[in-house]
Amino acid sequence: MPPNVESTSRGWRPILVALAVCLPAASVSGVIAATVSAPPLVRTRSTPGRIQPGKELIFIVVGSSYCRATHTPGYTEAVVRAQAAVAREAARTGERVVVIGVALDPSIRDGFRFLSHFPGFDEVMVGRNWLNLGSAALLEGHRAVPQLLVVRRTVTVEAGRTVVRAARIERRVIGVDSIRAWAGVGAPIRPGLSTAVSATLSPRRTGGPGLVP
Repeated sequence: MPPNVESTSRGWRPILVALAVCLPAASVSGVIAATVSAPPLVRTRSTPGRIQPGKELIFIVVGSSYCRATHTPGYTEAVVRAQAAVAREAARTGERVVVIGVALDPSIRDGFRFLSHFPGFDEVMVGRNWLNLGSAALLEGHRAVPQLLVVRRTVTVEAGRTVVRAARIERRVIGVDSIRAWAGVGAPIRPGLSTAVSATLSPRRTGGPGLVP
């Protein structure tokens, strides 16, 4: 498999990779209380309601406050621009946009504080470092932050039962440099609209923009 693509049920999908990332440590530290009230900082995009069938375009932000790369100037603004571009794509295709935040901070409070820097979410997963369920489900084979992912799926209701079909990752962008570059060209989702580069991930180095002509 080429180093800069990802295998899905429908073939290869491009991945943008940069070097400004944080990688998992050998062990997970920190003690988390069984129940911790979330600070009233994380904004929500939607209110609870009935499950609506249809196609969803899901924008996922994965990061943590302890990752120095997420404090790089321009990172948060680039994520916001990319989210807006994905929302425009959803409006164009008639899909429902969903925004999910995953914070890998061992401290739940710190994780919510990290997510509070973004416009708002429909769903969040916070805490437990690399044992976070969102990390296990989304980052297999790509354990580095920050990341942005775009996922497409179809939700149906059949005989009173909610069924999720055809979920697939359309785009994975790893590292601050690639996130800023991807947002800078309009955060294209469809394959072929941007060129990925592969790199050896290192938290101590800063790579180029993650795009080539």
